[in-house]
Amino acid sequence: MNELETAKFKLDGSKLRPYLTKSVTQHAKDLGISRVHFSSILSGKKTPSTDLAMTICVTLGVPIEEIAVKA
Repeated sequence: MNELETAKFKLDGSKLRPYLTKSVTQHAKDLGISRVHFSSILSGKKTPSTDLAMTICVTLGVPIEEIAVKA
C-alpha cells in the first residue's frame, strides 16, 4: 500500500472552496454525505476518510496533493 491509501487527510477548506461550483448542500448531496459533515470537512473540524477525501477530489476535479495535508 502506498502512503495515500493508508493516510488520513485533512482537507484545507481555504484551498478547496474556489473549486466549489455549486452550493455546499448540493456538493454534499452529490458526495452522499450531509451538508453539516461536508461543512465540517471544509472548515477543518472533521477529517474525512481516505476514500471520502479521494472522492471529494475526483468529484471536484482537484489533485489531492493540492488541497490536502496529512493528518
